[in-house]
Amino acid sequence: MESILNNLEAHPQPQKKESVTPKALLRNIVFKNKDVISLNEDQIIVFVGPNNVGKSLALREIYTLLGHSFRSVIISEVETIKYGDSKSVDTLINSVAKKGAEDEYLRFKGQAIHPDNISRSWEDENRLSILAPLFSKLLTTEERLKIANTAENISILTESPSHPYHFLILNDTFEKEFNKFFKQAFGLDLIVNRAAGKVIPLHVGVSPELESGEDRVSSGYIKKLSMLPTIDRQGDGMRSFVGVLLSAFVAFESLLFIDEPEAFLHPPQAYLLGQMLAANITHGKQIFLATHSEDLLKGLIDKSPNRVKVIRIERNQNTNEINELNSDAIKTLWRDPLLRYSNILSGIFHSKVIICESDGDCRFFGAVMDSLTDDKEQVKPDVLFVHCGGKQRIPVIVNALVRLGVKLLVVADIDVLNSDSPLREIYSGLGGDWEGLEPIWKRLKSEIENKRPELETSDVVSGINKIIEKETNRVFPKTSVEAIRLLLKKVSPWSEVKSAGKSFIPAGEATKLFSEVINRCRSVGFNILEVGELEGFDKTVGGHGPKWVHEVLEKDLKNEPQLEDARRFVSQLISQ
Repeated sequence: MESILNNLEAHPQPQKKESVTPKALLRNIVFKNKDVISLNEDQIIVFVGPNNVGKSLALREIYTLLGHSFRSVIISEVETIKYGDSKSVDTLINSVAKKGAEDEYLRFKGQAIHPDNISRSWEDENRLSILAPLFSKLLTTEERLKIANTAENISILTESPSHPYHFLILNDTFEKEFNKFFKQAFGLDLIVNRAAGKVIPLHVGVSPELESGEDRVSSGYIKKLSMLPTIDRQGDGMRSFVGVLLSAFVAFESLLFIDEPEAFLHPPQAYLLGQMLAANITHGKQIFLATHSEDLLKGLIDKSPNRVKVIRIERNQNTNEINELNSDAIKTLWRDPLLRYSNILSGIFHSKVIICESDGDCRFFGAVMDSLTDDKEQVKPDVLFVHCGGKQRIPVIVNALVRLGVKLLVVADIDVLNSDSPLREIYSGLGGDWEGLEPIWKRLKSEIENKRPELETSDVVSGINKIIEKETNRVFPKTSVEAIRLLLKKVSPWSEVKSAGKSFIPAGEATKLFSEVINRCRSVGFNILEVGELEGFDKTVGGHGPKWVHEVLEKDLKNEPQLEDARRFVSQLISQ
């Protein structure tokens, strides 16, 4: 596909053998808070973050600052790097602009440029001034929907293409490749009607077969093709998909800005769009995207992690905070299957992420939060609960999301205090001082483990023998395996800590140490369940894991007396 796009880039064919095709790229973006993001050629820069923090605004401000300064809100200034000389720029603009009949001005994209001003604008150190429309393109939601409307036809021998559809007419190979992309996304063909007179319709459906002796302008073929609906009569999803991809593929501008390219698309199409943009945009360009879509972002990273730079914008009162994740960091993170094949990445689009051990934890805490915030006048917290399949995986998520400035909380069962790993990694990852916590934790651990286990070694041996002696089957049954497992758990005081929670902690010094550890962890967003484990919030319900969660969620979560501790705990999470 790239070679096809390189051929398409021959339009508007500005260069001569002795000159270089001019282009402009961004070297640096300077934000109002003085943060500077440095960029490379070929990069895809993706702005992400919660709602209403300025992702789309940042995109528009960068685009506008290329031409002139103004009272911007998020972006302070942009620094460009230019390739080519003013003579090559003059050649380029003359190839795409229309000359006035009564004056010398060159008209292009609504801009009137006097030839004498071309050199002066090109020499501007940071901006492109009046030449900005020549090297940059902003594709808004409205514009890409309009692109899917029927276009006027041109004489391919005497006129230059002025609409993306014209490139489909001019290049058969490009038309076939673009149809493959469309079919992959929607399961239907996208076919150019070359015999519709003054217009160029694109039809959607199963492509008619050419009969013997027919070609694509034969009357029989055209009649069958004309019976298919056109793209401009389709839903916004199809139209937007065509508008974004087609515009991106044929654009000769070196700076392309697309606001919410995933708009109107279902998740699978958004993912494909990300893949196609990352894999097929010609090198030598920079693409700037503002998105709310985890699927689009995954598609970009899956296909071309080397090109992607993620910039997360967060608003803290009237100040925007900027965090970036470069391609090296992205590749490191993407090697972890947990991050690659889960919804954890969607955390960058929320104001707060709460990491739990299991899916059941997420469901329970999320349901309790909904019950606490079901007042129509109350703003719903922008919180995402994610799980990682056990506490050992929590540090992976913490390290990934902290780098993007995501506000994080962690909820873990009380037995996370049993070992320095992952306790140390979680606490340190959230910004805690492990050297300060470690001696207190060690003293607490010692106090807990000095409590006599329920069973002596002789009791354990006796208990296991009793279970084994009862079995006569050739295959040892799962029920007996579980019975032995439960027996062994009772040997360790930590099984009792998890079951009984804080009440198991010895009185006196151990209780003081426990409170100190809990408070220090909570101060960095690390919330350890004092009830021991999730099931400790309501012991009137039997079972464990999903069974317990299912039964508890049948209750009145807002008023059930047994769940008062759960409501208090979740309220703390919301306000923390």
